[in-house]
Amino acid sequence: MIKIISKHIPVLDGIRAYAVLLVCLVHFFQVDETALYETHKYLGIFLFKISQIGLRGVELFFLLSGFLITGILLDSKKSETFFKSFYARRFLRIFPLYYFVLAVSFILLPQIIEVDEPGKLVINNQAWLWTYNSNLSYYFEFSGWDASTNFPSFGHFWSLSVEEHFYIFWPLIIYFTKEKWISKVLIGITLGSLAIVLFDYFSEGLIPILKWSTFKGAGVLSIGGLIALNRRNSFNWLRLTKFAKQIIIPAGILFLASNFIPRKYELLDTASFLTSILFFTLLIITAIDGNKITNKLFSHKWLYLIGKISYGIYIYHGLLRPYFKECFYEGILYQINNGIIVSIIYTIICTAISIIISWVSWIIIEKPVLKLKRFFNY
Repeated sequence: MIKIISKHIPVLDGIRAYAVLLVCLVHFFQVDETALYETHKYLGIFLFKISQIGLRGVELFFLLSGFLITGILLDSKKSETFFKSFYARRFLRIFPLYYFVLAVSFILLPQIIEVDEPGKLVINNQAWLWTYNSNLSYYFEFSGWDASTNFPSFGHFWSLSVEEHFYIFWPLIIYFTKEKWISKVLIGITLGSLAIVLFDYFSEGLIPILKWSTFKGAGVLSIGGLIALNRRNSFNWLRLTKFAKQIIIPAGILFLASNFIPRKYELLDTASFLTSILFFTLLIITAIDGNKITNKLFSHKWLYLIGKISYGIYIYHGLLRPYFKECFYEGILYQINNGIIVSIIYTIICTAISIIISWVSWIIIEKPVLKLKRFFNY
């Protein structure tokens, strides 16, 4: 039997909860940007910029995936069921919910409602979703995943495509790379990804596919892998944790400040992306090592619950955005007539409903399926 060093780290569930809540924040709070400014121009701008931090929640997800998956692969590399167990367990974790929502959206829903024209375009391009390639559709000039007002929104599925590509190729990289070369390969992928990010910035988006590409996300996932690799070397981990604790606060301030760069400058997205990776990397390292502040921030039973069902929250919150806006936003705005307060209430309501739906989905769909993992142990 292969001894698995990778054990469940509860604090990472807490961090995962913050990641999905950040994504909910940006998608729900920014439901009507104009209303924020009409209520109070400067406070509206400030709150909008704060909510922009939520866009970086995906990078936090990537880092966590890179760390956890790389750790599992490193610990099970000598297992006779290395590939079989990994792919089977990933299949059970990801596919049932993913293809359930696709089936409901594209097979059942069009039989019930009259889909609007933007929704029909999504239906015509559904092959990208079924094959986990929606992040590639932007290169082929289809980006209308969020345009419909009465059909589910799929814009956020681009990150699920990146993660699936990662799950397909990462085991091959880890398995066929000699141990002494793994760190060099991960560093190489990270640097290559950084080059792509910088090229995309300096070329002013010359190649649209790069913005949403797996190549860009691979660098973030590789950094998560490097954290896992260094955690298995006590000397490297000691140096890494010491360094992380020294600069995490300045890195956090830098990340926060980068989100206040005016949108007219192309630097905004790139600066926010790069500083978020630095800060979140230090945050994960510090939290894993153990820290009073991170323990208080990320160790709570409600956060653990949200972290556990975060996959469902991420999927459902985006799918339901058109329906949330139709059902809640205009009615709340009519009653209160204050864009800022309405956005806050709307964010709370939509996030709470997303969590409840995801919890029910976890009980009915995900949890029963995940019990089958016991047949695919390493």
